[in-house]
Amino acid sequence: MWTRVELKDRAKKYLRSNYLHAFLVSFVIMIVGGGLSQKPGMFKVNFDMGSSEMISVASPLMVLGVVFAIGLFIAAVAFGIFVGAPLEVGGRKYFLKAAEGEPSKLEHVTSIFHSGGYKNVVITMLYKNVIVLLWFLALIIPGIIKSYAYRMVPYILAENPQMDRRDALRLSEEMTYTHKFNIFVLDISFIGWFILGGLFFGIGTWFVNPYVDATMGHLYQVLKREIIAENLASEDEFDDPDDIQYDQNTYRTFSDRDETNDETFNDRYR
Repeated sequence: MWTRVELKDRAKKYLRSNYLHAFLVSFVIMIVGGGLSQKPGMFKVNFDMGSSEMISVASPLMVLGVVFAIGLFIAAVAFGIFVGAPLEVGGRKYFLKAAEGEPSKLEHVTSIFHSGGYKNVVITMLYKNVIVLLWFLALIIPGIIKSYAYRMVPYILAENPQMDRRDALRLSEEMTYTHKFNIFVLDISFIGWFILGGLFFGIGTWFVNPYVDATMGHLYQVLKREIIAENLASEDEFDDPDDIQYDQNTYRTFSDRDETNDETFNDRYR
């Protein structure tokens, strides 16, 4: 069973020597995750013009304002779907590599764009977000529970971008089945840091995000090992087919080279 202290200690250990890169990755995740939200009142229209003449003059401007607002909203949604989701999954991959003790590179953030799973990642993340949104629209509490159930989907896709969306959601549900409340408490445990960061005009919260993201990367690894140990999933399900093919080709190349070298050696000293 994992503990908050253990996960946070692991995250802090990694950040001591890799904070700058982690900050940049977390900043990207924060930007694409937050989307292009609109400030309240930016497109607010005042209908108290005082006279019918002013209303008739302002009408074209109001129409243009509404059209611009709709266009900006559509652009923000499209950006979140086709660019934001792959960047978020790539960012999670960076922190997964860090949690595994492997070299984590900034290139991981954009890795989904040149992988064979870009389309699948876009569809799966959209599918997941729509389901959570529908649960929120139906009832708030079930929506929150569902968001925790699917918390691990971006991490799963970071390991295997080509995984079927139903399998990704199923594995995330298995991983979080008995851990939703503990994950919620883990989230709450960062509130003090965010309040402290908020005192610096809100910018300070940006510097807390790497701590949170690194901790969640370690949490994913613990939950993954747990469901594999309980035979609820296999290691093969998390493997990216492209990586497997690359490893097989690399092995075959070295094997052919070794075989050739052996033949040369035998011919030379026969």
